[in-house]
Amino acid sequence: MLMALLQSQVPDLLQGRVISLLATVMALASPLGLGLVALLDGSVDVRAVFIVGGRPAVLGSSAERCLRRRAHTLRGEPEREGDKPRP
Repeated sequence: MLMALLQSQVPDLLQGRVISLLATVMALASPLGLGLVALLDGSVDVRAVFIVGGRPAVLGSSAERCLRRRAHTLRGEPEREGDKPRP
């Protein structure tokens, strides 16, 4: 989905540079994350990490679902394929 967004919003002449920058950032995220985990090893409860990291993910996905539902309602479109359009 991110690649489709980039391809639709970034001019053709800059797409290679933008996508390579994205790939570089993504490649650096793994070793940086491992280094952070190594520093925090033993001092942070694993359950707390999952709770702190999981809440924004759940809230974000719930908000996205509500926004999609609202957009479909405002346009009078069905939410799912096969549903009848709203009057």
